[in-house]
Amino acid sequence: MLSLKWYAVTARRPAASKIPTTGKDPDVKRKAAYLLIFILTAVAFAPALFSCRKPAAPGIPDVAQRNHAHVFTRLAAVPATCTEDGYTLYACDCGAFEKVPVEKLGHDWHERVSVVAICDTPGETAYSCSRCGRSYTMPFPGPGHFYASATCSDPQTCMICGHTDGDPLGHRFYGGTCIDCGRRITGRPGYNVILLIGDGMGFNTIEKARLEAKGGDRYAYAMDLFPIRGESKTASSSSHTTDSAAGGTALSSGVRIANTTVGVYPSDILGRYSYPMSIAFLAKQMGKASGVITTDRNSGATPASFTAHTSFRKNYADITNQQLYSPLDLIWGEKGDDFSKDCEDVLRAQGKVLIRDKADMDALQPGSRSFAQFWGIWTDNRHDGMPFLYEMTEKAIDLLDDDPDGFFLMVEGGHIDKFSHENNGPLMEESLNAFDKAIRVSLDYAKTHPNTLVVVTADHECGGITWDEELGEYKYTLDDHTGVNVPVLVYGSNSFIENGEILENREIGRRLAAYLGEPDFPIRLRSELGTD
Repeated sequence: MLSLKWYAVTARRPAASKIPTTGKDPDVKRKAAYLLIFILTAVAFAPALFSCRKPAAPGIPDVAQRNHAHVFTRLAAVPATCTEDGYTLYACDCGAFEKVPVEKLGHDWHERVSVVAICDTPGETAYSCSRCGRSYTMPFPGPGHFYASATCSDPQTCMICGHTDGDPLGHRFYGGTCIDCGRRITGRPGYNVILLIGDGMGFNTIEKARLEAKGGDRYAYAMDLFPIRGESKTASSSSHTTDSAAGGTALSSGVRIANTTVGVYPSDILGRYSYPMSIAFLAKQMGKASGVITTDRNSGATPASFTAHTSFRKNYADITNQQLYSPLDLIWGEKGDDFSKDCEDVLRAQGKVLIRDKADMDALQPGSRSFAQFWGIWTDNRHDGMPFLYEMTEKAIDLLDDDPDGFFLMVEGGHIDKFSHENNGPLMEESLNAFDKAIRVSLDYAKTHPNTLVVVTADHECGGITWDEELGEYKYTLDDHTGVNVPVLVYGSNSFIENGEILENREIGRRLAAYLGEPDFPIRLRSELGTD
């Protein structure tokens, strides 16, 4: 109807040629009136045009029937889950839709199973959702260990799971018996051990000295006479390449420790709680005589590893002080700056004899205890009445052999290493020759004393000595230690090693102790420092 009226109006308009080109339009009011009527009509009929289009019911005017709200009915539903919203979909007959959201339900957790916590092993509780089946576990810490106190030889142990923690307390031996647990050290009466250590002496060290000796490659050493020959690895606990302090401790105590430390565990380098027993002290607890001799100063790293315990190998005053009070029968070596007049007083108060030259040494009687301060004893050339190393070895064996329970003796040729550090072949050769003479004395004694074990080895090699094909000689390639294996020569036991065996350096100390009658070596000693 509206469109027809609009057409009628437009049909009565004058032709374009009859409309004035200037002035006001005479039909403007009439056009405005028609526009207003059009707008009012559109507003009146809008609900019917754009609302629900449900067919008219009989007897009801069509326009009135159309002007109504939607009538929705439930069409479909997507249920909500634990983690996602759902919705319900409604529809009207006119085709309109409406989506009504349904909020997510959330999980309904229930405890499913629990794992009991034991000591330091955590437990856990498992939960699952009754709606979706999702599960998770919630861990909780264990109650901790229930430790029984540590003993002399055992660390503290959990009474529930058997876990161990910390170190044993260590023994306190007096007269071969631990005053805390009663453990006894008895040993094998009449059995002797002579351990000879060529400091820095590798296989090629011997061959270099042999080749440069007067007899050339036909030169025979006493070392060549040993029937059983093997090799020792030399690593410390802190490096593939050991120093003399750690290498010496492996031989003396049967434990691997850190470089630069002497006779102390890596976990307790101050020796506050405990430290390993040396085989020299073990022999004394067995009732045997015991001694240490060296061409080095008494407080040098190798002799110190048999007689002292300290966090740093250059704690010379500390090492010397421990040696002065040591129960060993003899400690002989070169004098050091750490030895003073007060040290002489300490020796005298203990009834020990201070010896300074060969004459003093020769005057010693069996049963005496002595401390030497020699000098220049590494060489084959005598210095102002000083003894040779082989003479020191001979006299030491003579004194220690007086004990019917047997003895332990360590002999070190310390200058093989010192001159190898300097790459000084001639002086290294001279010091090795002096060491070999001490070996010969030991070997000769063992041949007439069946219960004597003689072992020759080294703490490490020094100088990196290798064969040069072009020069036809052995030469130094380094001025320091290397990690190569070193010789192990054995006389007096067919069971100490097998021919050609390669063993750890710490195993040597353990097998020496077993030969003397102590199979449970190493032995931990309690430090008096830890009793506060």
